[in-house]
Amino acid sequence: MSSVVVVGSGVVGLCTAWNLARAGAEVTVVSDLDPEREIGWGSGAWVNASSKVRLGYPDHYTLLNQRGMTALHHLAEKLTDERWLHITGAVEIVSGDDQRRTLAEDVRRLVEFDYPAELLDDADAARVMPGVRLADDEAAAVFPAEGWVDIALLLTTLTAAIAEAGGRFVRRTVTGFVDDAGTVTGVGLDDGSVLSADRYVIAAGAWTGQLAALAGIDIPVLPADHPKVPGLAVAVTSPANESFPILVTPEVVARPSGPNRMLLAGDSHGIALTIDSPRSDLIRAAEVLLARAAARVPALAASAILDVRLSLRAIPSDGITIAGFPAGRDDVYVLTTHSGFSLAAVLGDLAAREILTGHEQQALHEYRPTRFSANASA
Repeated sequence: MSSVVVVGSGVVGLCTAWNLARAGAEVTVVSDLDPEREIGWGSGAWVNASSKVRLGYPDHYTLLNQRGMTALHHLAEKLTDERWLHITGAVEIVSGDDQRRTLAEDVRRLVEFDYPAELLDDADAARVMPGVRLADDEAAAVFPAEGWVDIALLLTTLTAAIAEAGGRFVRRTVTGFVDDAGTVTGVGLDDGSVLSADRYVIAAGAWTGQLAALAGIDIPVLPADHPKVPGLAVAVTSPANESFPILVTPEVVARPSGPNRMLLAGDSHGIALTIDSPRSDLIRAAEVLLARAAARVPALAASAILDVRLSLRAIPSDGITIAGFPAGRDDVYVLTTHSGFSLAAVLGDLAAREILTGHEQQALHEYRPTRFSANASA
């Protein structure tokens, strides 16, 4: 039986640990955060592939995210509780002639991938988004296969499934790695103990680069003080029902978040936020997002802010998932992505196969950490 220590208890780490455990590996998950707090509801948890086309990512990345969405449905079927997955569809609204043309072209490209996508006329928009304002110079598209994840419920369900499969959890801070002639032989913890295994996985979200450096591995992710990394999420009261689609606009992203709740996210609040920002700044930014959302969805005008949270987003330097063993290594496997909830199920499955069998999965070929090496081919 192989033994694996997984560092990180966010959705990517837990999906990897679950696939390893159910394949018979002896798995230990180590993190100083409870799973729900590792990411918490501070993520929008938007399950999609459409944004990859909109943001200009390579086709292979759009296809991987599409595969990840299918894998997420399979995960829901295998776990004992599938209430964490909500396929509500998503609607994107853009304004101006240039953006309208771009949206139409993006929809065309997605349809080529057999991805459900459709431009909406005014009547369809009113039906899909009741109570949402659409200006004369705006256009909208709907992506019916997209949805969102109840983060706390998914991570709680995965934690229970890992334990049921024989995995264990250690709530300690990783302080370093034990190195023997360039090979990691243990994970050092803040109580002085060491966890040893045959293989090690670092899948700790925004902290992946920092932890990999402790193992002598350079993984280029944006640092915590980079302005793109902190992301604000705002929970508000809402009259919208849970089947309301995710609404993606230039001003704000809004989605249901359980009964009588909505989650707002976005960077258009105009307030520079860092991990050390006082709560008063978070509240001010949240008020801006709520005002923007209410201008789009008038029913939110009477909403109250329930809570705010600032999460640190995992963003590789080129924006694309990193998955695999670094050059010349077979002891430490690295996983980090900005598309965690869209990709966790497929990444966890493929990574576990590679770790346990040593056979490379072609679907991960484009995402190796070796692409950042100085001698990597252009």
